[in-house]
Amino acid sequence: MKVNITITKICLALVCFWTFGLQKGLAQINVSPKVSQTCPTQTVNLRANVVSGFGGNIVNDDVFGPVINIGFNFNFFGNTYNQCVISANNFISFDLANASQGSSYVYTTAVGNGQLNSVIMFPFQDILPTAATATQMSYITFGSPGSRVFVVQFCRMPLFSCVSMLSTTQAVLYEGSNIIDIHIIDKPSGCTWQGGTGIVGLRSVPTEVLIPGKNVPNVQWAEANKTYRFTPNGAGSYTYDSIPYQPVPVITFPDTNRLFWYAEGDTVNPIGIGQTIAVVPDGNISYYVCKYYGDGVCYSNDTFAFYDTAYIEYLNYAGSTNVEICAGETYSYMGDILYATGAYKYNLKTALGCDSVLTLNLKVNELPDATLSTATFLEICEGLSKKITVANPRPNYTYQWYKDGQPVYTEGSPNGVYELVVTEAGEYYVEITTDKGCMSRSMIVTVMIRPNPVARIEAIGEGDIRCTHDTVTITAYHDDNYEYTWWPDKPFRPYNYNLYGSVVKGVFRSPLTDVELTVRNQYGCFTKTNFTVKAEPCCDVFIPNAFTPNGDGINDEFRPVINPGQVVVTFEVFDRFGTLVYSSNTAAPAWNGTYLNGKPAPTGVYMYHIIYSCDDGANYTKKETVSLMR
Repeated sequence: MKVNITITKICLALVCFWTFGLQKGLAQINVSPKVSQTCPTQTVNLRANVVSGFGGNIVNDDVFGPVINIGFNFNFFGNTYNQCVISANNFISFDLANASQGSSYVYTTAVGNGQLNSVIMFPFQDILPTAATATQMSYITFGSPGSRVFVVQFCRMPLFSCVSMLSTTQAVLYEGSNIIDIHIIDKPSGCTWQGGTGIVGLRSVPTEVLIPGKNVPNVQWAEANKTYRFTPNGAGSYTYDSIPYQPVPVITFPDTNRLFWYAEGDTVNPIGIGQTIAVVPDGNISYYVCKYYGDGVCYSNDTFAFYDTAYIEYLNYAGSTNVEICAGETYSYMGDILYATGAYKYNLKTALGCDSVLTLNLKVNELPDATLSTATFLEICEGLSKKITVANPRPNYTYQWYKDGQPVYTEGSPNGVYELVVTEAGEYYVEITTDKGCMSRSMIVTVMIRPNPVARIEAIGEGDIRCTHDTVTITAYHDDNYEYTWWPDKPFRPYNYNLYGSVVKGVFRSPLTDVELTVRNQYGCFTKTNFTVKAEPCCDVFIPNAFTPNGDGINDEFRPVINPGQVVVTFEVFDRFGTLVYSSNTAAPAWNGTYLNGKPAPTGVYMYHIIYSCDDGANYTKKETVSLMR
């Protein structure tokens, strides 16, 4: 059987909001013009065209038809096709070389000669198209671009050698998803020709996806009202499952007397019947709907309805436009430059002569307050930070900070932060944008990083030993711009005219004294250093080894040198015979070189014995000789 077929691309829109209690199919009618521009009370002419399936007298058995257009790109086992051929043996082939050639009716032969290398079998079976009417084999493409369908239908087709047995099947290819539905509307069994072979599934050599139980030649099976869906699995193959049975109704014999027209708001009372209609929109009607109301298609006695919509666009537009701008901006409308909040009305006449009134509602939104609560010049000490803060922040504003003209990316709020922590020198500002898109820029804040002063001890006294009664000089690194603070101040306060200098003097009574030096420079930056002064009691008393009591006022007395923290308990002097010649327990003893009776002691060597206490609270004894010279 050879089928001569042609196809036309049809793009239709489905109107889903009408409910007539009918079984609905995909739109197979289209209305023109789709959009009509008019004035109220002007006549608009509308026309509806019915898209029907394409078919023809199939007068030859066991043949492929000519090449036909699918109407869209379809991916099958990873290959893209937009054309196909249909076999009189109930399958679709994507191998265009088969066009107008003979088609093997024996399944194993067709597999062997390659005629089933790239096919959709719904099912493969030997039918007898020579006895068919012109409507028993049809195909159609319809729907909106991106979601179109291609339908091939064999309707009440006699089985070869069993012409009383009629088979009705349908294959549907979906654009975009590349899904394939096979509808077994009615497939009888009992015909012994070819063992009742019926193979359902897909083949793309070397891969095939067949329905179990319907995948073996010479095996009888019967089925009705069954749908199998084949879905691409992304791996160059398909998965399949059973879905609710709902074949696609196809208009076979269009009848323009079944076209009913309805105005917006009335789904019951038609305003006209037939292919064309003249309407006079009153300014309130925005669309008209055309419904094709048909009796059952080849395989069903149900009634089907198809819809399309014609829209009305009035050119006497009487409405308003709302526009918002920011303070300082202008808006150009109808040749006017506007900058103030208000309602602006314009009377116009369209090209069709419609009177129109346009109203522009202009709102001028205020700019955000970009005042900063920060001085325009900030000094920051090394290692520290300061904050630049927006004076009057709003939670629904967006804040974008800049440093030296480059955006500063801040974490936290998705709208940015209104308080920026700065640690680097540069020029900073913030752009604040309202929820209306109005933006203001703040003043520039110049940030300078100031160096910290040097806090370093150069020397603590002289030598390694510091006595608890000594005055110790401490020297720090000096800079004329520095101010020095010593803590604790008790060791220093009695001994310094300027306690804030880099050189101070102090007496440290404790063995260990922790001292902190704070150095502050002219920028207010400060550095601290800590150190410990170690002091020893140093209890040794210095006593001269000679004196000259001759009344010349020089070295006339023999006395120990008592340091602070030392106290004399007793001080005694003996002659070489062991006779006591001087004794004292005063704080500052001194022997003038005379005996206890007041007579001058002769030149010679004398012995002394001194007992004294020290800073550590212990008593110490010292015995030595001293020379008296006259």
